[in-house]
Amino acid sequence: MQQQQAAQQQQQQQPASQLVRRARPLSPAPHYPSSPPRSPGILGPEDWILHVVGVLGLTGTDTPRLALHCWRRVVELPQLHHAMRIWPTVVSGRTLYATACLWVSIKLEEKRRAAPGGVVLAHLAATTPGALCSAELAVMNWLSWRPYEGYPLDESHLLVYM
Repeated sequence: MQQQQAAQQQQQQQPASQLVRRARPLSPAPHYPSSPPRSPGILGPEDWILHVVGVLGLTGTDTPRLALHCWRRVVELPQLHHAMRIWPTVVSGRTLYATACLWVSIKLEEKRRAAPGGVVLAHLAATTPGALCSAELAVMNWLSWRPYEGYPLDESHLLVYM
């Protein structure tokens, strides 16, 4: 007890330059896919979504279907064309918003622990995580926060062959 008090008094008497600051341990680095993605400029937005699904190894068929459904709902909106003007090229803007549609569908359709994070998707789209978050909010606003509206449900697993 006395030793602890003596140590505290010594720390208080030391100048600020000699104090050691404790740092939080670093968080683990995000897991990036092993196969490099193709350049987003080569592929159109729909092909880009399907390519990224393949690169990430997502096995469900509902994730790409929902992402394509969301993309097809927002692609003709004037808000999207206006929002893409701020990006250096139209291709990078389209890639960003297509990736945002994919991220929305990943959050809704994939298991939470197995889903890639926004940092990984931003890396694949060659953008920043903050830009991807902003694009996701914009896409959800354009979809009126109803991404499943008009989505044809796949009920083939309910079919029974007699």
